[in-house]
Amino acid sequence: MSPTRTVQSRRAYRTADYNYLLINYGQKKAAACASDLGRTVGSLKYFINAHPELKKRGRV
Repeated sequence: MSPTRTVQSRRAYRTADYNYLLINYGQKKAAACASDLGRTVGSLKYFINAHPELKKRGRV
């Protein structure tokens, strides 16, 4: 019996993903950005919470 191999379902965020969010997350909703990146909204929000510079800020 051969060992079962599990498929890795998690993908690390890359520099291109970070740059996309830096440019677009301020104008788009989280669901739209997650869809564009092929991620779940929960994954996107977890990543954004880990990078405070990406968080949306209120406009004056």
